[in-house]
Amino acid sequence: MAKEIGLKRGIVKLSPYNKSWPKLFLTEKELLEKTLSPRIKIIDIQHVGSTAIPKISAKPIIDIALAVEDIDKAKICLEPLEKIGYHFRPDASSENRVFLAKGPEENRTIYLHIEKHQGQDWKNLIQFRDYLIKDKSARDEYQKLKQDLFLKYADDRPKYTALKNKFIQNIIKK
Repeated sequence: MAKEIGLKRGIVKLSPYNKSWPKLFLTEKELLEKTLSPRIKIIDIQHVGSTAIPKISAKPIIDIALAVEDIDKAKICLEPLEKIGYHFRPDASSENRVFLAKGPEENRTIYLHIEKHQGQDWKNLIQFRDYLIKDKSARDEYQKLKQDLFLKYADDRPKYTALKNKFIQNIIKK
């Protein structure tokens, strides 16, 4: 994977928006479709998270949301995904989603969120991204929050993520 992405698990680093991120997403999307379509019906694949929002800094990890009809059947994807470098994260998964990370812990490059199509988690990912793309003041506020939290919690990603959550939830409610 390109040098433009990758981050050690557990730490925070913010990179300025990089125009290569959407291209990296498209490359990975093609690989996911090729790998998974013989096993499960993929309804949609979307680039989500901060790397999908132009003009905002982000942790240099591409977030991908993959929609399926039946989340219970998503487990059949684990073996083929592991063959292309993904690692199942049961601690970050739930009955509503399957979560995987690509790359070794020293250099995570992609987070894959397998979600039930039109489920609440799927909708939240898409709506949050779309709202920030459209609303410059919300995007600027989120950028400032992320920068402030980065300065305080660069070595504590769980704390950084948890403190962003209130802002994210407020946007989703809008």
